[in-house]
Amino acid sequence: MRQILIDPLSEPVQMALSEAGHIIKTSSASAKDRALALDEAFQGLGDLDNIQEVVVINGPGNFTAIRAGIGYVRGLGLAFGCQTRGISIMDVDHQLAGSSQIARDARGDRAYLSREGQITLVNKAELPNGIVCFDDIEGTVHKTATSSERMSAFLSLANTDKGTVPASANYIRSADAAPSNIIPPKIIEIK
Repeated sequence: MRQILIDPLSEPVQMALSEAGHIIKTSSASAKDRALALDEAFQGLGDLDNIQEVVVINGPGNFTAIRAGIGYVRGLGLAFGCQTRGISIMDVDHQLAGSSQIARDARGDRAYLSREGQITLVNKAELPNGIVCFDDIEGTVHKTATSSERMSAFLSLANTDKGTVPASANYIRSADAAPSNIIPPKIIEIK
């Protein structure tokens, strides 16, 4: 299977072309306009014959990046006549860390907490001690991963997780969600 993998949340935007479960080409681009960065990274992939699936990191994270990434992937799906799918960045983090609990910065004093398949938005002060985090949040076990390691984990999930992504999110209108199954997972806010 030939796939395009897109991570619109990374800076710079990361893309990979995979075939038969192996990454054969990567491309990245950085631009103030996320849509331009996506297009520049896409152009860097080269030969795009016989694409069968486009998989995108669909959140949680920066709203503009997610929205641009999902829109771009929908367009590619139509252009290539192929399946489109989304995978949560939290699943990629779980894969990289080998941990059942992961945190990710949500700006300000908030963080996304993922445990047992559920993502919640919490105050950073409420994060469990020693939780693994790929962002630099005080009180967490800070991990790092290269773009190559992240893409490899993303590819591994793309090739094993064939389930559908929950088709709702608290920041995407229902009308936007209808045409595709790549909408970010619903975030539950705890007050």
